[in-house]
Amino acid sequence: MKKLLYIYLLLISFVSFSQTNDSMSLYTEKIFPERGVFFNITDNWKFKTGTNKSWKNADFNDADWTLVKYDSLKGIIGKKVDFNGKAWLRNTFEIDSTLVGIPLSLNVEMAPGVYSVYINGKFYKTFGKLKTKDQEEQQHIKRFVIKGNFVDFMFTKAGKQTIAIEFQDSQIKSTTNYLDLEVQITKQENAIAQANAMQNVTTILSIIGSVFVTLAVFHLILFLFYREFIPNLYFSLFSLSMGGSFFALIYLFMKGFNMNAIQFTGISFIILTYLSAFSLSGLVNSLFAKNKLRFKIFLAVSIIGLLILFWNPDIAGFITLLVYTYAFLEASVLLIKAIIKKVKGARILASGILLTIFFTLALVVFALVIMKDDGIHFQNDDTATGIAFAIIVIGMILSIFSIPFSMSAYLAWYFSHINNENEQKVIEIEDLTQQNLNQEKEKQTIIENINKELEVQVDNRKSEIEKQKSEIQLQNKTLEIERQKSEVLLLNILPEEVALELKEKGKTQSKFFDSVTILFTDFKDFTKLSEKVSSTELIEELNYCFKEFDRIISKYGIEKIKTIGDAYMAVSGLPVKDEKHAIKMVYAALEIRDFMEEYKQKRISEGKEYFEMRIGINSGEVVAGIVGIKKFSYDVWGTAVNLAAEMEVNGSIGKVNISENTYKLVHKNFSTELRPEKLEDSQVNMYFAEIKEKSVNLERAKEFILNKLTEELPKHLHYHNISHILDVYDAAMRYAKLEGISAEDTELLKVAALFHDSGFIVKADGHELISCKFAEEYLPDFGYSFNQIEKIKGMIMATRIPQTPKNHLEQILADADLDYLGRTDFEEISNGLFEELKAENKISELNAWNKIQVSFFEKHSYFTESAKRLRNEKKRINLGHIKSQLL
Repeated sequence: MKKLLYIYLLLISFVSFSQTNDSMSLYTEKIFPERGVFFNITDNWKFKTGTNKSWKNADFNDADWTLVKYDSLKGIIGKKVDFNGKAWLRNTFEIDSTLVGIPLSLNVEMAPGVYSVYINGKFYKTFGKLKTKDQEEQQHIKRFVIKGNFVDFMFTKAGKQTIAIEFQDSQIKSTTNYLDLEVQITKQENAIAQANAMQNVTTILSIIGSVFVTLAVFHLILFLFYREFIPNLYFSLFSLSMGGSFFALIYLFMKGFNMNAIQFTGISFIILTYLSAFSLSGLVNSLFAKNKLRFKIFLAVSIIGLLILFWNPDIAGFITLLVYTYAFLEASVLLIKAIIKKVKGARILASGILLTIFFTLALVVFALVIMKDDGIHFQNDDTATGIAFAIIVIGMILSIFSIPFSMSAYLAWYFSHINNENEQKVIEIEDLTQQNLNQEKEKQTIIENINKELEVQVDNRKSEIEKQKSEIQLQNKTLEIERQKSEVLLLNILPEEVALELKEKGKTQSKFFDSVTILFTDFKDFTKLSEKVSSTELIEELNYCFKEFDRIISKYGIEKIKTIGDAYMAVSGLPVKDEKHAIKMVYAALEIRDFMEEYKQKRISEGKEYFEMRIGINSGEVVAGIVGIKKFSYDVWGTAVNLAAEMEVNGSIGKVNISENTYKLVHKNFSTELRPEKLEDSQVNMYFAEIKEKSVNLERAKEFILNKLTEELPKHLHYHNISHILDVYDAAMRYAKLEGISAEDTELLKVAALFHDSGFIVKADGHELISCKFAEEYLPDFGYSFNQIEKIKGMIMATRIPQTPKNHLEQILADADLDYLGRTDFEEISNGLFEELKAENKISELNAWNKIQVSFFEKHSYFTESAKRLRNEKKRINLGHIKSQLL
C-alpha cells in the first residue's frame, strides 16, 4: 500500500522531497540540497512540562530537560509524559557565516494546540490563540500542505542559535511522542516556490476533476433523456469515479500527509476504483456482450470486495487491484472480439482502453525503475530529471484521458450513426407520407363532393328544424307564462311550502301544530253599512283594507288563511314553526288596528262612511291542511280556532282582544289589561294588549354585551375580539354621521355593531345567526321592541361573507366590519386574523393566506359612498403590497 501511494503521488507531483540522515549540530548553507526544499531539524530537541517565560531566552540552561530521541529513520522514540497542558521544546545549535543574512522560513508542525515560536529569545509568531481571562483557547490544526506553518526570519550572526516553542492545550493531560514535533527550515524563496507549486498542482487537479464531473453530469442527462441507451449511464459513472479520484488527491494535499487524511484518501481511491471498474465493465458488456451473466457475477464480486474493505483493510488494496485488472482485461478481450467481428464503433472504444492500459503499465514500470527503498528520488542531473518528469506527465495525461476521449468519440459516433439511420428512415417516411397524401387528396375530393350534397340536404333540414324550434320556443314561452300565472295563483291560495308539496306529490298531508296564534277581524255593523253605500264602493273599501292587512301580516311572516265576507283570518307559526308567533301576531294586530284608526279619521274628514273593527287573538294547537278537491283552500281546525273567533266576537272597537293563552306568551313584551268579563262558555280570561312603553337603555346594553364578550370569548381569537368589535363600532358611528343617519337609527346601528360578532362565544361557523339569537334573547331586557330587534338582526346578517346588505343601515355596518381593508393598520390586523385561523387549523402557510387575501380583495367592494371615498385608494395599495409578497 505504501508503494501504491507513492505511485499516486508521483503521477501528480512536480516537486520532490528529500531528507538527510546525518545528524548535525552545526548547520551551513549546505544543509539545503541543490534541488531540495526543506531540511528537518531533528537533533538536540529537549522537552519540559510547565511554563516559564524565561525558558525562551537563548542563555537559559536547559540541561535538566528531557532529551527527545530519534530512531534511525529520524522518527521520534515515544515516551509517555504526564503534564497539565503546558510544555516547552528547545533546540540549541550552531551556524556558520554561510547562513547569516539569508531570508529563511521555519515550518513548525505539532499536535493540535496553541504554540508560540521564539528564536534567540525573540518572539516571532503564535499559531492559534492562547487562553487568557478574556478569551478562550483556539487550537491550531497542523499539517496543511498547501499553506505551511511558516515563520519567516533571518540569522544576524554566526554561532550559537536557540529555537524555543511554547505549547498549550488545556485538554491534553499526557503525550507519548513529545507532541509530534516536526521542525523544518528552508530558504524563503524555496518555501514560496513550494507553496506556489502545490497551489498550481491543486488547480490543475481541480480543473481535471471538474472536466470529469462535467462529463459525468452531461452523460447522465443524456441517459435521463434517452434511457434505452444505458452506456451513457456507465460512462457517467466512470467519469464520476475519475473526477472523484482527483478531488480525493486535492483533499490529501489540503489536509496533509497525516494518518487520517491518508486513510480517508486511500479508502476513497479504493471505492472509486471499484466504481470505475464496475462502470467500465458495464459499458463494454452493454455494448459488445450478449450474455450479461458475467457482468452480474463481477458486480457481486465488487460488492464483496467493498465489504472486505471495511472488514479487513489490509487485503482490500490487493483485491481492488485484481478487480481493476480484471475489468481492463475483460474490456480488452471484448473489444478485440468486437474488432474481429467488425462490430461498428469497436475500434474507436478499443483504441482508448488499450492505450490506457499500455501507458499505465509503462508509467508504472518507469516509476518502479526510478524508485528507491527510502522513497521517490531523482538524480541531480537536471536534464534526466526533466525527461523523467516529461515522461511522467505525458504518460499520466495519455493514461487518464485515453478512455474518456475514446468513450466520448464512440458515443458521438453512435449518436451520429443513429442520426443517419433516423434521417434515412425520415426520408422513407416522407416518401410514404407523400403517397398517403396523394391518396388522401383523392379521397378528399370524393368526400368534398359528397359533403356538398349532404350540406344541401342538411341546410334544408336545418331550416325545417329552425322553424319547428321557433314554434316550440313560442309554445314553451306561452306555457311558461301560463305556468307562472298558475304559480302565482297557487301561491295566493296556498302557503309556499304546501304548494310545493302539492306540486311534487299531487296531494298534501294535513299537519298538526302544537302552538300557533290565530287572528280574526270583523267590521262592526257591516250589514248596516252595506245598505248605506253602493256594492261597488263597499267592495273597493274592503279590498283596500284587506290589501293593507295582507301587507302587514306578510311583513311579520304570518300566513293569511281566508276572508269570509267582512271577516279576515290569519295564523302565525305555520306552515313553518316560529317561536315568536304570538309576539309577531300581536304586533301585526296592533299595526292593523292603528291603520284602521288612521283610515277611519281620513274617512270622517272626507265626510264618508267608515269601518270600525274588532280584533280577537288566541294561541293553541291546530291541524292545518287543504280542504276539498275543487276550488280547494288552505284552512286550520281546532278548539284554538273557535276560541279565537269568540275572542273577536267579544272584542271591543279599537282594541286588540287576546286570550289568556296568548297573554302567557306575550305579557313580557306588551302592556296588557285584564278585562273584568270572561268568555261565557269557556270562562277564559280576556286581555287588551297595547305596545309597552319602554325606555331603551343603550349604555346598559353596551356594558352587558362587552362584559359578556370579555369573559366568554375564546382566548385564541386574535382578530374577532373586543378590539375588533370596538373598531367596527367606531367605524359605524363615523359612517353614520357621514351618511346622514338619524339619531334613532344610529342608536340601532350601535347595538348591531356591539352584537355582530358575539356568536364567536359559541363557535365561529354560523356565528352571525348565533349573534342574532343573542340579540333576540337579551335586547328586550334593555327596552328594545320587536321591530327594532328585527332591524338589528338584519344589520348583523349583512356582515356575513359574502356581504349582501339590503338597506342603508345594513350597508353601513357591512362597510364598518371591513373598514380595515383600506387603512394603514391593515397589515397588523390581517396578521391577527392569520394567527387566529392558524390556531383553528384552517390555514398554516403564509403564502396560501396571501392568495386568499388577494382573491377576497378582488371580489370585495364597499357599498357606501363615504367608504368608497375614504378607503378605496388605500385598499388598492394594500392589495398591491400583498401581491408583491406572493411566491
